[in-house]
Amino acid sequence: MNTPFPLSVILFLEQNSIEYCFSGNRITILHKGLTIEVISISKDGAPEIDTVTSLPKESEISSNSTYKEQVITIYEDLWHTKGEVIKNRILAILGRGEAIFARKCTVSAISAESASKFLDKNHLLGSTRSKYRYGLFYKKKLVAVATFSQSRPMRRESGIISSFEWVRYASAGSARVVGGMGRLMDCFVKEVKPQEIMTYADIDWSYGDVYRKLGFKFAGETKPIEFYVDRETMERVSVKKLRSDRKYRAPEFNEENYILIVNSGNLKFLRTFALL
Repeated sequence: MNTPFPLSVILFLEQNSIEYCFSGNRITILHKGLTIEVISISKDGAPEIDTVTSLPKESEISSNSTYKEQVITIYEDLWHTKGEVIKNRILAILGRGEAIFARKCTVSAISAESASKFLDKNHLLGSTRSKYRYGLFYKKKLVAVATFSQSRPMRRESGIISSFEWVRYASAGSARVVGGMGRLMDCFVKEVKPQEIMTYADIDWSYGDVYRKLGFKFAGETKPIEFYVDRETMERVSVKKLRSDRKYRAPEFNEENYILIVNSGNLKFLRTFALL
């Protein structure tokens, strides 16, 4: 990390001929309606910039409207550990990657190993446990993956129903797989026949417009999650894990080596299907 974090983001934009203006901790991409908020970590452990994110009011978030301006938040530790994923996502948002149409792809179930390998490379949170895994293939190459959990009984007004979580979705590199999420969801719905699908949108990256377009309804907002970040290694660990994992309760562990980071939380979405 020889280059200061905000400057490394700017260097990436310049290398890709992306026009911008920079003020405070915000980088505005000109003519694209995208603002990047950069959250740095100073050497003395205090944030160098104001970490308060300007978000829409709750009434605006819960509406079905789309937003003209997109604001994403990038944290220094994730830029260090997941930089390529972040760079590719920015390029995809700006339309700089290859456009692949889902209708020209084939869809099929994939193995846990294939899904894990793909998500570790292309998703900001990496892979995690899932029951159902589907992939989109373009010219025999895996270009998008969606994973879903096993069913859970949930109480709703109509009674107890079978609910599934949409756990992960990612496309390859900076590619934009147009219609990819819908195509993969439709395959899951056709094969598994869920009564409900629940999913989350990371507010640091999205207000969930893509889920609204797929028929999901806003169902609430989760609280921001607190993380501690190692100032030297940029390792990120949730405060919850920090307090429960023996590794972080060992005598040699020094909490002063960590800085507290708080993300923006998630938006929860639900889509119901005809009861079986």
